[in-house]
Amino acid sequence: NYNVGYSTAIYDDLGSGVNYGDFVVSVAGSHLDVLDFSLNANALADLNTAIGNRDTYFSIGGTLLPGQGGVIPEPITFVVWLLLGFCGLGIARYRMRCRADS
Repeated sequence: NYNVGYSTAIYDDLGSGVNYGDFVVSVAGSHLDVLDFSLNANALADLNTAIGNRDTYFSIGGTLLPGQGGVIPEPITFVVWLLLGFCGLGIARYRMRCRADS
């Protein structure tokens, strides 16, 4: 997908674009589970058009409908994981330095 800033056109299209299918997604399972969706003929046609045009990006969006079997937990964000990783590296470096000084 095209990740350079915000795109109003893409945002507006997510709610009114071409439908590539309707799917039921369970809230059970791990955040590491891979979800596999069989897209319909609309998606195949648009993908073939994008390939024919040599488009660099092709993005697919989705909407989660409320009241479909459970509460959707908010995932931990990438930034939080990144900060936790840097904290862990800092602690490990500090411990290594303390051992070297002993």
